[in-house]
Amino acid sequence: MGDEHAAQGQAGTTDSGPVSFVGAKDVLRLIESLLARPRDHETDLPMVCLVQRPVDARLLSLLARPLSTDGPRQVPHARVDATGARGVRELLRALAEQLSTERFGVRPPRFRHYLLVDWLMNQRLERSADAARAELVRRLRDHLGRWGEELLSEAGAQAPGIAQRLLLGVFRRLVPAAVFRARISGRIPGVGREFRWLMHQQYLAPRQSRSFIGFAQRLTTNARAGESAEQVEKLLVHAFLEDLRRAYRRRPWRMEGWRRTAYPVVFVDGAERDNPGYPLLARVNEVRNESGRFDPLLVVCTGTRVPPDGLPAEDDDTVAPSVDAEEAYLRWRNRLPHARAKQRRRTWYLPLAVPGGAARGRLADVDPFRVVVPDRPPWWAGRALPVALCLVLLAALTGWSAQWARGHWHCFGGFGHDRVAVRLVGDECVGFSDSTSYLFSPGGRSGCTASCPAGPPSR
Repeated sequence: MGDEHAAQGQAGTTDSGPVSFVGAKDVLRLIESLLARPRDHETDLPMVCLVQRPVDARLLSLLARPLSTDGPRQVPHARVDATGARGVRELLRALAEQLSTERFGVRPPRFRHYLLVDWLMNQRLERSADAARAELVRRLRDHLGRWGEELLSEAGAQAPGIAQRLLLGVFRRLVPAAVFRARISGRIPGVGREFRWLMHQQYLAPRQSRSFIGFAQRLTTNARAGESAEQVEKLLVHAFLEDLRRAYRRRPWRMEGWRRTAYPVVFVDGAERDNPGYPLLARVNEVRNESGRFDPLLVVCTGTRVPPDGLPAEDDDTVAPSVDAEEAYLRWRNRLPHARAKQRRRTWYLPLAVPGGAARGRLADVDPFRVVVPDRPPWWAGRALPVALCLVLLAALTGWSAQWARGHWHCFGGFGHDRVAVRLVGDECVGFSDSTSYLFSPGGRSGCTASCPAGPPSR
């Protein structure tokens, strides 16, 4: 991470004055080091849980302040309040909306998998099973867009004959439906990857359904009552994390993943046992344990007790003081492989005890003008490089074509002439033509020019 000093900005103040806490500098340094994405590998990220009693509402503001800059590049971040949320789904929706805004200097994640699951959960089908299935297919086709239908409709309206109109009418009915079926089947590479992923992930046993439509019907509002609420929440979290995985995936043909030099961070205020904060943390912990896959999300939360058991900080020997944040992280990282193998309930939690009460006037311990800026991407991952390569290739191709034309075009024998033979000997064109459709030049009957040696005339 790079750091800059802004000439303007707020110095971590509110109407009641600045706020800090003992160990704030250590926690900020830990968060900054975790957000920096290495170029040659990925780093497993914990859920940093700051335990304070009572929790100062300005605690996360102090930690999130360095990430909000006026520059073109920012660390992707989002913040939600668990105390007023009605469920894990509402928290995830707010996080997806904030992370998908175009304000961080990189292309935002598209959240295809999460938004598809969330959309299906919003559908209420007030019909019998067969009618509900047909209605869900119609809604899903409208939601995805009826590919080719408008184009075929316009072509059919402009067709000159009745036969052409009838044929285009048949295509108008069959082609969009065939494309839709192929897309939701997930069997065609590169098409419908979110549908294929949903049918192969492990939550809610999708293989029990004969098709994606059958599985999707189980997620609708009416049918979801018969499913495990915990499994539904895991599916939502898993889809959310999958979208982040794909956005941060590095591929030689996909430079966007290489441009993401900072991991995204989400701040969760007031995570407690009596609000969706604890369930959200638990689902992230369970999905990471059960899927065994890396995801690039750093979670920072506050609360009055230590999750996931809700114990007081003084009664939990896993809690380290905030001044020892970096040492606590090293211990957590060393224990992580064993904890993942055991799939423990606390595998991904890193609790830190924050002294109660805000310490005013301690901003000398924290640089109020510090700004955390993502590192610049590698030079070969810049947006200008593909354009420059295309221009260089075009210029090289144009130069080669011109050079070839100067030396060979006057000896080009045309296409499809079996009785024409032409070749370049040195700088001279040698050959014969037995076709009136090809002459060496518009000149005499033999087609020879001054640069051509004497040869048999064309017959």
